[in-house]
Amino acid sequence: MDDKGRTTLVSAVTTPLGMFVLLALIVDGIVAVAAASNDRLPMWAPLAVLVLVVVLFAATLWWKDSALYGPSRLVVVKLSFPVDAPPPNLDLDKCTYEVRDADGKPRLHGAAGLKWGHGGWTFNTPLSVRASESILMTLVERDGQKWEIRPFDPFETVVQPVVLQ
Repeated sequence: MDDKGRTTLVSAVTTPLGMFVLLALIVDGIVAVAAASNDRLPMWAPLAVLVLVVVLFAATLWWKDSALYGPSRLVVVKLSFPVDAPPPNLDLDKCTYEVRDADGKPRLHGAAGLKWGHGGWTFNTPLSVRASESILMTLVERDGQKWEIRPFDPFETVVQPVVLQ
């Protein structure tokens, strides 16, 4: 195996899903070789292993979809304030986020941990946020002006705050 192939293989198993697929393929290959070289193991055994893998995968996806993603799932969200407004002077201690489940019930909340960088304000989504959930944010400026970011998908990369009256 050349270096490029090795790099590709290593990058494929950096998430739990990648490791799961690699192990399933290895086990299926071993079962296929054993079935081909042994009369006691039926030839449909590799297919049964693949069906079992698909069922386990579906159950994992249904039960806890976030288990399929690795730590690289961190999403940086850019806060896109209106162009005609000056950049807000945010009070970082008062800016908060709230994660809501699929039914809209609050599940997690805390300080937003906003960061000022190239291009403006950013927010890192918590790693524990599931794909079915949404995030709501409240931003407070030092002069008391409040902004709200209406519920957004945890994998959105740009959101636009609106002024609260």
